[in-house]
This record gives sequence, C-alpha cells and structure tokens, in this order.
Amino acid sequence: MENKDIAQILWAVNGPIITAPGGWGNNPPKTIVNRIRIERMAAILRKEEKATLTEALWYLSTLSFLGPLDHDSYKIMSYLTRDFCISTGKEMLDFLEEEIILNNTQDYDLQKLRNRIYASSMKPILESLKSQNRERKEKEKLNKEEEKIYPIQHSLLDFIGKESVCELG
Repeated sequence: MENKDIAQILWAVNGPIITAPGGWGNNPPKTIVNRIRIERMAAILRKEEKATLTEALWYLSTLSFLGPLDHDSYKIMSYLTRDFCISTGKEMLDFLEEEIILNNTQDYDLQKLRNRIYASSMKPILESLKSQNRERKEKEKLNKEEEKIYPIQHSLLDFIGKESVCELG
C-alpha cells in the first residue's frame, strides 16, 4: 500500500474537519462528523480527491457565523443544504423544496472550495507520514551503521560446519 493510499484512509477516518477561521464550528455535531466520514470513504472508492459536499456545507456554515454570505456563496450553501437534507432524509424548509441549480461560476467556486478544503485537511496527515518515514529511514541508517561497527557475532557452528559436529549421547 502506498503512502498516498494510507494518507487517504487516515483522512477518511480521522482527518481534520476544516472550518472557517475564527473558531466557530470546531466541534461539529456527531451527525455531521459521521456523514463526512462516510462520504470520505465513498470519495476514496471513486478516486475523488476533493472534500465532500458535507464538508463544504460545514465550512460555509461556519463562514456564515463571521458575517453575511454573498449571493453566490448563499446559493452554494442552499444547494448543499438541500443535498444534505435529501441524502439524510431530513425535513426541508420551504425555500429548499424547489431544485437549486448552480451556474457555471458557482459550480466552479464550489469545486475550488472543495479542493482547498481537501488540501487543508490532508496537509497534517501528509506531514505526519513524511515525518514518520524520515524517522524510519534514519533508524534504518543507524541500524546499518551499527552493523558495520558491531558485526553480527557468529556461532562456532557457522565456522566448523554443522555436519562435522557429533552428537553427544
């Protein structure tokens, strides 16, 4: 298994959930966390390297605590909220009943946001794996150097041959 595969599994199971700056939403509800974990596993199976729709929704939700969203961000958040309600069977508010279609700019902005969230979420995992690999390589290097300094001691049987040894009886 490659480091990239390991990183993606770690991301799906335990990767950080990115929120807007300011500290709002650092402890998302368990329903959101569980949904994100499930969607991340599905994203891995699809070989999709983007944050999930629920992650984007949570990020925009936390961003909305900092101030009003612009028109496009509001439309994206409404689109994501509707998708979340449909996929989880939650009751929808009246204004979400009608299908919400994003224009090209809004869709582009959503994809860009998902890419940015994914990169931010993967960064600590990749750094941790690189650090572990570096430590492992240093340890292997030290072990090789120790073998040069302290060669492995051989038993007497290695030098005289096992077949020349008589059994004592």
